[in-house]
Amino acid sequence: QMEESKMNTTVTWQPKYEIGVEKIDFEHKIFLTLIHEFEQQIQSFPDPDLLLHRMEEIRKYAEFHFLSEENVMMESHFSEFEIHRGFHQTLLQELNAKIHSVQSKAMKPESLVEFIFEWFVVHTTQEDQRIAKHLSFK
Repeated sequence: QMEESKMNTTVTWQPKYEIGVEKIDFEHKIFLTLIHEFEQQIQSFPDPDLLLHRMEEIRKYAEFHFLSEENVMMESHFSEFEIHRGFHQTLLQELNAKIHSVQSKAMKPESLVEFIFEWFVVHTTQEDQRIAKHLSFK
């Protein structure tokens, strides 16, 4: 029980996630909302079909968001573009594998929430901040 309540409070927007590009920050907020909704769904109404749809929404949104970010990097001639895009590709592969694990009941959906949230925090506060620095918003 302790674990669950701790996670609920962590899936909230914090200024440290901001990179200073309005569109990207907005997309990050929506992404956090999707994680939060998925988590709520697990706790309140864990219908397998609905959970699958939520996971698919997260996956597609991540894919879309990464394209947005990559466009910002390309437009601003970010020198670490290829490296950053590589992170995106790896994250999507991991996400696909984990969604598959949840589908096949090899992994609990809660573990997927944890993975996505941790990945979000690490990626936005570390990798995305490099873009922010490059754009000199920070």
